[in-house]
Amino acid sequence: MDIDDRRAKGEQLQERMRPRMTAHLASRFTGPAADFGRYSTEILFGEMWQRGGLDIRSREIAVLSALIAQREMRDLRVHVPIALNLGLTRDEIYEIVYQLALYVGWPRAGEVFALLDEVFEGID
Repeated sequence: MDIDDRRAKGEQLQERMRPRMTAHLASRFTGPAADFGRYSTEILFGEMWQRGGLDIRSREIAVLSALIAQREMRDLRVHVPIALNLGLTRDEIYEIVYQLALYVGWPRAGEVFALLDEVFEGID
């Protein structure tokens, strides 16, 4: 796949995940960091997320799990609505936290449940 194909596929996926994500990345990463936004579109979303072996929902479950395990709450706030846009249900997202609770720690799971309530309340 050439660079133009990767960019087009990446932009298409970004817009499916989160409307205006492509524009957000372009405005967030400027100057010396501008290539990072471009790499996000072309490599992360245009190549890595396009690989076979896992469907898009499974990839997002992996991302949510990694963010929870690493206590990346800011990015988790971004990825919860993305997970919904990619077809996960609220119940499935809660179940991911239950599954991880004994692995990442009970207090962290409680923190994530509180975050989910806030995010879902903001969506409603």
